[in-house]
Amino acid sequence: MRLLYLPAILMILQIPVGSCRSSAKMVEIEWKEPVTLPATEDGNSIGIAGPVTGIIDDLLLVGGGANFPQGFPWEGGSKQFQQQLHLYQLTEKGDCTFWKTGSIPELTSYGCTYSTSKGLVLAGGEGGKGISSAVWLLGKTDTGITLKALPALPIPLTNAAGTAIQDQLFIAGGETTTGMNNRFFSFSLNDPSKGWLELPSLPYAVSHAVLQARSRNGRQELILAGGRARNGTDTSKLYDETWVYSLDHKTWKKLGKLPYALAAAQVIRLEDESILLLGGDDGSTFTQVEKLLGAIQHEKDSTKRIALIHQKNELQRNHPGFRKEILVLPADESQWQFAGSVPFDAPVTTTLIRWNNYLLLPSGEVRAGIRSPYIQIGQLNRNR
Repeated sequence: MRLLYLPAILMILQIPVGSCRSSAKMVEIEWKEPVTLPATEDGNSIGIAGPVTGIIDDLLLVGGGANFPQGFPWEGGSKQFQQQLHLYQLTEKGDCTFWKTGSIPELTSYGCTYSTSKGLVLAGGEGGKGISSAVWLLGKTDTGITLKALPALPIPLTNAAGTAIQDQLFIAGGETTTGMNNRFFSFSLNDPSKGWLELPSLPYAVSHAVLQARSRNGRQELILAGGRARNGTDTSKLYDETWVYSLDHKTWKKLGKLPYALAAAQVIRLEDESILLLGGDDGSTFTQVEKLLGAIQHEKDSTKRIALIHQKNELQRNHPGFRKEILVLPADESQWQFAGSVPFDAPVTTTLIRWNNYLLLPSGEVRAGIRSPYIQIGQLNRNR
């Protein structure tokens, strides 16, 4: 655990990375001292992956999610799904002050969350009962949080990609009870009686992708990037592709490529309609673990099987962490540009949130089985 966290400045570096171009614009993020999530009963704060997180008015919500409170996976610990919801008061200066903690049994992990004018929407996810199709609208009162059921998703979904244009919600891909999914849906909070409407399918079935809405030349479009797909008994396929969906024409078009294949990254839209992507998993360790799990499953010799399990455990125990780079996709270009890196262990399976001129990055997974106990806070400036 870090005893001291000094503010750090992240600026775009004009250095190409792979097929990534250098940037002509500057992005500056000053990362403040992070906020630590409340401790558990044993006095430790261990964080959560796949949290329910977003903003209602000036209130930040961080809860649900999954972790390993009784021991890491390689120690025999099992994943547990949490029901606590932590509430934080936000200020215009980027202060994040703890208010209270409640418990909401309906919370899931790895669902899509949307911060809207009507409240925080949670769609899908998973928990102790499996993958969920439930959709909830969380609202704010003077004493805490309210919960209202919305029309359910057409199918149960977890690890899907979501974004919103005002109160129009979109959810793409993900995993279902039967496998990978390429279906694409939208839902209007202003006309909920229509339920979730199906849109043209994704170019391929994918989970852990990012989806971000933006406006270009006065027209709304959605950017889909990265992700991975389980491949039966083989290792998962990781994607480096970027696609754009036109709301006017209702069509998908390939836009370009990421500099490397990437899954479970975080994304936001900048004021000039550029898209900022942070972190992600390039699969370098994930794929090795998958191969070992397959070998363990098929190995009949008990001695060799024990050796493979030990090898897998050591690989997870010594996980190097995930990508720390920040990439930017300018509004009028098809190539991602390198924008430096973060000065901390970058989490995956969480949500990057924009609050005025600040970025909020709550908890998430920083290594296999290890969660971040922090809410990272960065002040964002973009100079043209």
